[in-house]
Amino acid sequence: MPAHIGYLKSLGLDYGWGPTACMEWLLEHIHVYAGTPWWVSISLAAIAIRVVLFKSFINAADNAARMQAVKPITDPLTKKMMAARGDQVEVLQLRAEIQQINKRAGIKIWRSMVPMVQVFTGYGTFVLLRAMAKLPVPGMESGGALWFHNLTIPDPYFIVPVTTALALHWVLRVC
Repeated sequence: MPAHIGYLKSLGLDYGWGPTACMEWLLEHIHVYAGTPWWVSISLAAIAIRVVLFKSFINAADNAARMQAVKPITDPLTKKMMAARGDQVEVLQLRAEIQQINKRAGIKIWRSMVPMVQVFTGYGTFVLLRAMAKLPVPGMESGGALWFHNLTIPDPYFIVPVTTALALHWVLRVC
């Protein structure tokens, strides 16, 4: 059966609405229209998600830098606010003062949360790829590259998980 839009649903992978369905739509469209093997389609989908979320990552980093710049001003106010927990009026006044400082500095707390969208896309991708490997979807057994030709089984040499863990460790140490 040749790959076409709706091909994964016809195989039984129907997730309705949500992150898994969005990832299914994206991955299937890339695979069909680009005509690439599954490993390339998965890579292109990951790159597309990063490109779409790039601006939100930049905004979050800018917001974090602004928050760090006003931290010497807001930290004493936060400590005063914690000390005045019993006095609601003083707590509200200090909170309003902190909000005013944040507003003048151009800080928007919600901007720091937008990159969390990647949690949902990551979850959707994980669920979809696991289900595709369990079926298995035709082309997954031979749609790999390098040492992992069969995408329906785990990495036999653990190179991908170890590399991912090392990259995450490096990012967390550097940042």
